[in-house]
Order: sequence, then structure tokens, then C-alpha cells
Amino acid sequence: MTCLLGLNSLICAEEPSTIIYELDFNDCDSVKLQGAVMSVNPGNKTVTVAEKEIRLMDVASNGQRLKTVLMNIDGRPEKMESFKVGQVVQVEGFEHPDGFVAASKIQKINALQEAGKASKRGLQQTKTKR
Repeated sequence: MTCLLGLNSLICAEEPSTIIYELDFNDCDSVKLQGAVMSVNPGNKTVTVAEKEIRLMDVASNGQRLKTVLMNIDGRPEKMESFKVGQVVQVEGFEHPDGFVAASKIQKINALQEAGKASKRGLQQTKTKR
């Protein structure tokens, strides 16, 4: 939500959602990354992890729905609003040519277990060409 302070009022407007509904998988690389959450924007359905914009997706592919799954450390469903700056997450999805990642899964992970795997920017990334 974006808010502007007027003379005697506060005007707020919802930000447009950036959920991905169409995705050409042939143009994307499969990606798996781990890193600290840098920002969370529930209004437009994005998180930033190690300087990468992560977008939710809800895509029809081969007669099936591929929708982002948000999970806590135990693998249980989680709401977008529960993700906080500084938490360490694992993201699986597809890196779009425009630079963002369309996530199939975002899961909180234990930072102590993953601390040795992160680089200077707090990112471990694995790409697979499709």
C-alpha cells in the first residue's frame, strides 16, 4: 500500500499485484536460491531475497496449476505477511529474462544450518537451463 500525506488527510492506494499468471518456461532457467529476506511487500505480492525480486505465481501448465507455495520451517502453509526482513528463506522457481524470479516455493529455513552455504551477499543460487 502506498500512502501520501495531504494537507489534512492521508491518502492510501493499493499497489498493483505482480502475481505471474503466464510464464513461458522455455525462456526461463530453473533456479533455487537461499538468502535473507531484504523486503516484503504483501500489497504487490513480492519479496526481495539477496537483491532478487521474488514474485508469486499462479500459472496453468499442461492442464495443471502451478501456484507458489509459502511454507514455514516445518513445511506447513504460511501467509505472505508472516515473512519478515532478516529471515532466511529458500526459494525455488524460474528466473525470468527480465531479472525477477517466479517462485514455485518460498520456505523459511533455519539460518544456523544454512549459514555456511551463503556468500557475501547472503545468497546461494543454483540454476538449471530448461
